[in-house]
Amino acid sequence: MLVGVFYEAIHLPGEAGRENRRVLLDLRPPPGEPEPFPPLWKQAANLAGAVVAHAAGGFKEATPEERDRRLALCLVCEHWREERCTQCGCYVRAKAAWLEQKCPVGKW
Repeated sequence: MLVGVFYEAIHLPGEAGRENRRVLLDLRPPPGEPEPFPPLWKQAANLAGAVVAHAAGGFKEATPEERDRRLALCLVCEHWREERCTQCGCYVRAKAAWLEQKCPVGKW
């Protein structure tokens, strides 16, 4: 999902060499609105990739300590919503239990 702010560099008269920015396109969610989940097709692709990786890894589970460590990081993450990650769309409790899985923003 494309999320961010795109700027155009502009030069103001009378301010030699000073560059300013003007917002061209702001694709961030409006303030106060929850971060959206990825499109359904992307969530399906993420799930399929996770299942294939889990199978390729021999269906190994994380230790209870590792799973709990991962969940503790997710619970305070800005991308946690409704038991899911807004970056990948995964149900975090299931994803955190699979040994080979990784956080999409690199927190675990």
